[in-house]
Amino acid sequence: MRRRSEESPRTDGGVPAPSSALSKRIAKQSCEVGTVRPHTADSEPREGALTTKARKGDRAKAGEIRHLSYSPVFVLDADGRLLVPCHPARARQLLGKGKADVEELVPFVIRLRRSVPGANVETADLKIDSGAKHVGFALMGGSGNVFLMGQLDLRADIKERMDWRRISRRSRRNRKTRYRKPRFDNRRRPEGWLPPSLNHRVEATAWLARMLARLLPVGRVVVETASFDMHRLLNPVVMGEGYQKGPLYRTDLRRYLFGKFRGKCAYCRKELGNGWQADHVIPKSRGGSDRLFNRAASCEKCNREKANRTADEFGHPDVGILALRDYAPAAIVNSIRAALVGKLSEIAPVVETDGVVTARNRRILGLEKTHANDAVALLDACERGVTLPSREAFFVARPCGTRRLVNGPHGGHAVRLARQVRGFRQWDVVQWRGLVCYVKGRRKTGSFLLSDVEGNKVKDGVAAKNLNLILRRRSIQGEMRTRLLPGLKSGVSTA
Repeated sequence: MRRRSEESPRTDGGVPAPSSALSKRIAKQSCEVGTVRPHTADSEPREGALTTKARKGDRAKAGEIRHLSYSPVFVLDADGRLLVPCHPARARQLLGKGKADVEELVPFVIRLRRSVPGANVETADLKIDSGAKHVGFALMGGSGNVFLMGQLDLRADIKERMDWRRISRRSRRNRKTRYRKPRFDNRRRPEGWLPPSLNHRVEATAWLARMLARLLPVGRVVVETASFDMHRLLNPVVMGEGYQKGPLYRTDLRRYLFGKFRGKCAYCRKELGNGWQADHVIPKSRGGSDRLFNRAASCEKCNREKANRTADEFGHPDVGILALRDYAPAAIVNSIRAALVGKLSEIAPVVETDGVVTARNRRILGLEKTHANDAVALLDACERGVTLPSREAFFVARPCGTRRLVNGPHGGHAVRLARQVRGFRQWDVVQWRGLVCYVKGRRKTGSFLLSDVEGNKVKDGVAAKNLNLILRRRSIQGEMRTRLLPGLKSGVSTA
């Protein structure tokens, strides 16, 4: 048995490498370019094998999907120039030798302590799958290598907070300053104005694009946009003058509901008398809307008993089916399309595509239906094949702080808890017993409620002395998650 020091060094492909420096360089090139071993380079290769003379782009076939056992690490030089991403092992060597420092944790970025002025970095495509609730993204190189992919979850509580603020403001005006006239009628909205809930979606997606553009030079931005025909979603056979004649054409809401339910209560099926009500199938306090398909004719007794429950919870799933069609995401995408393209065009030229091409490419590549995979499959992904990393990023947009000074709709008592308790703020990233958690709840006694990045409870009642601060809170926080490869069981990681 030979000693380990006498064994031949091995390359990444498991090929015994010769001892000379020239042979080592040839072995490295052969493992990067093809599958022919250095000691058999002069012989005729097997059928279908790639030689050292093969071009790198010849390996990517149409519709081919490849997987890496690692996620590339992004690199900056001392002057902030973008460099080619490296292998995690190379990043560990640079950090261990003191030649680089950690610049960012998610995604992981290192900064060299020296300048590299002559670096030639290939431009990448920034792909974004825009949406009303989730945004998928991918940073793909010209040869189909996906350096980073993931998903961003947008906020859905802005409208609720704005409604609460409006109600509190009007209540305060009526109670304390009745003489003051409202001023909202005198204000003018600028051109292209969007409600705060929609503007957040545009700004968060633009922030994501700018963050990715700081990792690699972006040649173009490919974004999936859509223009939905809202009237045709309601009535697929509409055409011509039908666009001017909606469900309430020459009628009103009450007459429409009375005829739709044949003059009977949608719940107890009794004849509707005087004073019947147009009930919300999904209450507005539970996220329901005022649209026509979320309304049902109800007698006063049933509406009072139903209270704040949905039709399914009230025991009438047949009525709840009427409100299953949710057209709010389509309306949101229609509203933010122009503003989103304008924001992204400040980064690089924008190329718009639609979901039909994305769905076709995803089926050809054999990818599951996720927002990150949709971003990878945008536009021309099948023409060159794709190489996916082992991990993907998951970001969540969350509020940082609040203007709320009192609790209760009428200012029952003041909020006495300081913004910072024992050195920790809400949504700070901390380490507890080796786990990376988030400070979701704080108490004046120094006890904290910890959660994961999605807000799910991890541990309650943790003392401040058992927490180590990793990162201060941000408006958008995230983590890296292992992406399960085809054929692997749940929970098996390749990282």
